[in-house]
Amino acid sequence: MTSPSYRPFDMADTPDFIRLIDEAFGYGFLFPDPDILQAFYMDSLAGLISASTFSEVALLDGRVSGIAFCSAGFAPHEFKGFEPRMHELMAAERFRWLSHSREPRAAERKGEIDLTVSRVVSRLDRCDGDILFLVVSKEAKGLGIGRRLLEDMLDHMRAWCTSRVVVLTDDLCDFGFYDRMGFTCEASGTSTFDNGRTLTTYAYTMDLETDGRQSPLHTRPLRKMHHRRAGSVDQDRL
Repeated sequence: MTSPSYRPFDMADTPDFIRLIDEAFGYGFLFPDPDILQAFYMDSLAGLISASTFSEVALLDGRVSGIAFCSAGFAPHEFKGFEPRMHELMAAERFRWLSHSREPRAAERKGEIDLTVSRVVSRLDRCDGDILFLVVSKEAKGLGIGRRLLEDMLDHMRAWCTSRVVVLTDDLCDFGFYDRMGFTCEASGTSTFDNGRTLTTYAYTMDLETDGRQSPLHTRPLRKMHHRRAGSVDQDRL
């Protein structure tokens, strides 16, 4: 096995994104229809692309084994060559259309997650950096890839004068990873679904040391739109 290599996320990595998020979190218990589940994952990816200022992919023996997205202050947008917001709206519309035509409760379950996230976010102080997404594959277990991806995101945020970072994660993954990495859990909330399942969302924060410059977003409220599963890391997959 070779040492991991790292590069920015590319749209050609989309199948690997779906593979990793499905392997790690298994949202099929909320969206059993495979087409709705696929649309849910694409909606999630579109939101990440629209919001991120930094992305990174870990490659292990040529295979995508980890993916990370984050957003820092007024850093330039990560993706070029298309309109991210339009991509996001199209993905969201496809999820809504499939839910309406096949399983209306799917949209209700997604709405319940979003409502819980909004409630959790409302209890936080203002933040100017977001760990939007972090996942590592099973075969990359124990190689330090999760730590490396997180450290690279924090370095990106420091470079853009970010002073306070937030990550929203849930109990489908090893949220204790953020405790071990020095984050503080500040709030949580639980979604209860019509099928009897639950999902608890946790909000972790970290204050970053900078060189004394103040982030241009130090008074901006925390963004609430792209945190449904942000920063999640599958258990024992770091």
